[in-house]
Amino acid sequence: MRLTWKRPDGSWGLRGVELAALPPLAYAAAYKLMEMEELVDILADSRSPGWLVDSALEDLLGMGGKPAGREGTEGAPERE
Repeated sequence: MRLTWKRPDGSWGLRGVELAALPPLAYAAAYKLMEMEELVDILADSRSPGWLVDSALEDLLGMGGKPAGREGTEGAPERE
């Protein structure tokens, strides 16, 4: 069951939440959740063409991002 909803006109929301009342970071997280749920729906639909499944999977795997505060630290040793 999805936590978000999306209409054909592109409007979307989070069940039980007034999006306009959210702080910017919470709104961004809700939007990312909606995008991820859209991609999972593509993966779960057996009628989705292979190219779309491949694209959705690639997009979904790329959404993990980096932990906060770690930008630009590639190759740097881990802090103890």
